Amino acid sequence: PEPVTADDVAGWVRAARADAAATFDLLSSRHATLPPTLLDTAQRLFAAGPRLQAALGEDLRPPFAGHKTRTHGDYHLGQVLVARNDFVIIDFEGEPARDLAERRRKRSPLRDVAGMLRSFDYARQAALRQAAHTDADVESMLPASDAWEKRVRDAFLHGYREVAIEHKLVDDAAAFDAQAPLLRLFEIEK
Repeated sequence: PEPVTADDVAGWVRAARADAAATFDLLSSRHATLPPTLLDTAQRLFAAGPRLQAALGEDLRPPFAGHKTRTHGDYHLGQVLVARNDFVIIDFEGEPARDLAERRRKRSPLRDVAGMLRSFDYARQAALRQAAHTDADVESMLPASDAWEKRVRDAFLHGYREVAIEHKLVDDAAAFDAQAPLLRLFEIEK
């Protein structure tokens, strides 16, 4: 582990902004080919683009807590197996679309945390799509699915924080909680 530096954080913010800009460019170039059911959502997202770009990293202030390490790089529920009442994490090659040097680079482990948190949201949405047959079904199931996601997120973050403290990736709960803006950046990036 190495301490996170201001240059690391600045680079992560630049990368997130570049990824967001590329995503908005792609959305703009494919707007005409989107199905009608997505046009309203795409337009709202595109309209929010400048605000999102400006917000990326705006709440990150030094000093920065935590360490950077080698990370999984593509951590989500699909990379976790349950075997004999335990969890096995698989597939450590990182994001396949990135080159090897980038996948080997040390990063904040919060990127992997953000990947798992996004995965919980994907699981919630997939369950809703599978269980709901009408818009009314979705509306009636939303409170329970939102509560499930909050409980899972809270439990995962609590467990991760405890292990991060135990292994000296952060000093204490306050230091972990101080990293919330960095975690938020990585969640937006995901």
